[in-house]
This record gives sequence, structure tokens and C-alpha cells, in this order.
Amino acid sequence: MNKSPTREENINSIVYSFINFRKGLVKDNRANGCGLPHAQAEVLFCIHHNSDIGSSELAKYLNITPSAATQLVDILVDSSIIDRIPDNLDRRVTRLRLTAKGEGMMEQIKEDKLKKVSELLAPLTEGEVANFANILNKISESIQNQGGK
Repeated sequence: MNKSPTREENINSIVYSFINFRKGLVKDNRANGCGLPHAQAEVLFCIHHNSDIGSSELAKYLNITPSAATQLVDILVDSSIIDRIPDNLDRRVTRLRLTAKGEGMMEQIKEDKLKKVSELLAPLTEGEVANFANILNKISESIQNQGGK
């Protein structure tokens, strides 16, 4: 007699699957069209979705130290991928914005991720993909409601 897995067993399975799914997404990240390391690509993604974000906000969003955020930002500024823009209201604050080069790289990253996720989801039916999207959206909303990003 096969008994159904317990909630705890299902949650453990989900955690393991999320880890594998994430590995599948970031595997060979330098092979993407822009060739950026994963951490730098995450900074681009964050700035793209949070225009004019500051360095301290970026550090919180990525859950890294402010000094680590500054190092990543410095590399991307030196590569003309992002710009530091002085804040109009507070001279002590600088905002981060993608350059035209950074926008182009972001488009390449999005295309590459869409292709990669499509490959990872290939075994699923359209209905399963829709259910998976709905479930992930609920989880994302829950995270947002708890104050996370």
C-alpha cells in the first residue's frame, strides 16, 4: 500500500527541487550572450526592475553586504554597463541606472533565461506550466507581503 507523502516530505522535496531548478538556471551563466558572472547579471536584473535604486537598497535586495554591492557596482560602472546618477533631492545619494549597453545586455539575459526556463519546463504540459506559474505567483505575493523582495 502506497501512502501519500506527508506535508513535511513534500516541503523537503520542494526545497531540493528549488535548489536543482536554481542550479539549472545559473549553470554556465557565462555562456549567455553577455558573458557576465551570475552576481553581476543579478545586479543588472535588480536595477532593470527597480529603476534608480540606490546602492544600499541594492545590497538589501540582493541580501549582500553594502561593500559587496559597491564592488559589483564599481565593476559594472567601469564597464559602462550601469551609471551612477546623483539624486536630485539628496546630494549624498546616488542612484543606479542601466546604460544603453546595460539595457542591451539585460535584453540578452532575459532572452537567455526565457530559453533556459523553457527547456527546463519542456517535460510539463501547458496546464502544468500554468499551475506552476500560479503557484509561484502565490509564493511571490506571500514573500512581498512579508516585506521580502
